[in-house]
Amino acid sequence: MGKTQKSLSERHIYLGLFLRGFMKDSKKMVAIGLLAVFAVSGVAAYQNRGTVKAAARNLAVAVKLLPPATPPKEGVDRKILERSRSVVIGKQDARVTLVEFFDPACSSCRRYHPVVQEILNNHPDQVRVIIRYALFHKSSDEAARLLEAAREQGLYGPVLEAVLAVQPDWIRDKKAQAAWAAAVKAGLDEARARKVAGSAEIAELLEADTVDVEAVNVRGTPTFYVNGKLLKQLSEEALEAWVENEVKASEKVSI
Repeated sequence: MGKTQKSLSERHIYLGLFLRGFMKDSKKMVAIGLLAVFAVSGVAAYQNRGTVKAAARNLAVAVKLLPPATPPKEGVDRKILERSRSVVIGKQDARVTLVEFFDPACSSCRRYHPVVQEILNNHPDQVRVIIRYALFHKSSDEAARLLEAAREQGLYGPVLEAVLAVQPDWIRDKKAQAAWAAAVKAGLDEARARKVAGSAEIAELLEADTVDVEAVNVRGTPTFYVNGKLLKQLSEEALEAWVENEVKASEKVSI
């Protein structure tokens, strides 16, 4: 093997080993790692076109070294899933609890929001939803702070609807300015909300949720638990059926 090819091979293998140790099992970090490997391969191949095949082989080695993504945990203590400080939508004493690990900047969460609302509408007395924050985007933290400030004003639901409606306008904005504008239109007192959003209490709540996200091994949103049981296959139909089964089971217990 020539000096250039050997150097290229070592570069890819070291990169793969570094990613294996650093990236844990986050899907997003795996994607970033793959992009980094492709970038190194592309530059090296351009600089020395004779090593394209070697670069491809070494890229395959590096990719194999990346750790596989692991799913959220099953059998999680419901005390971890259902924190008393978290947002609860629906009746507090409902027999069926749907926990959603939610990122306000997540497009899939936006898509599933009407599904969750329909479940609540269909089972107003039997189902409650607990929102847990899993913040994976650069604008997520600001949006979550905004929502918590809206909760303080009794406007969580209307502001959530408004913020999700304009999500594409602020998803790449760390300050989430379009989300704030939409919230104000929904009735939010911005000056009061800004103070609450920047408070230590909100920071502690979000940090506590982050700790639980790591404990449960949530690596993507939305992630759902129904009465403490993980929804393994994410689909609208599966979620609705899972909740329906739990509602029927709870009704049998109450008879």
